[in-house]
Amino acid sequence: MSGSAPRFPVDALAEQRRKTRLTTAGAVTIISLAAVWALWPTPSRQVPALSLDPGEAPHRAPTTVVRDAELALGAAAALWHAPPKPPRTPVTAAPPPPPPLRVQLIGIATAGDGSSSFVAVFYDPDADKVVRVHRGDRVGDRLLTVVEAHAVTLALGADRQRITLDPPTKEAP
Repeated sequence: MSGSAPRFPVDALAEQRRKTRLTTAGAVTIISLAAVWALWPTPSRQVPALSLDPGEAPHRAPTTVVRDAELALGAAAALWHAPPKPPRTPVTAAPPPPPPLRVQLIGIATAGDGSSSFVAVFYDPDADKVVRVHRGDRVGDRLLTVVEAHAVTLALGADRQRITLDPPTKEAP
């Protein structure tokens, strides 16, 4: 071996190409056979028709023969029943909201009878007068339920309305 380059078999490359062609041909053959098998039509079975007539005796032999698809469609159609529509309930309009309170809370004062209770002072623009109202009295159609030092609560049925006095502001000198 005097300075000669190593020899590679020339047939090794040809052998590899031959194996690749055989593998490709085998794979194409298997895939083609699988596609033919998957797409091959199947024979349809004949199934006797079932009678859904309740008056018919169960031991009686069926006389009609239907295909699988017809039976499946017929069974699906017979099994599905649309639910009945719910009965219509008359839609009643919500009661109208109470009319807005037109009185204005002017102030809250002590009762003046020596007790610690308060009296609410309202201005009624409809009557154009100032009204003093104690807890439990009515202001228009509303009942005065709570009188506190800086707020009152008026009730109309179950609805409650709280009116607060704005805190006094300091006037500029």
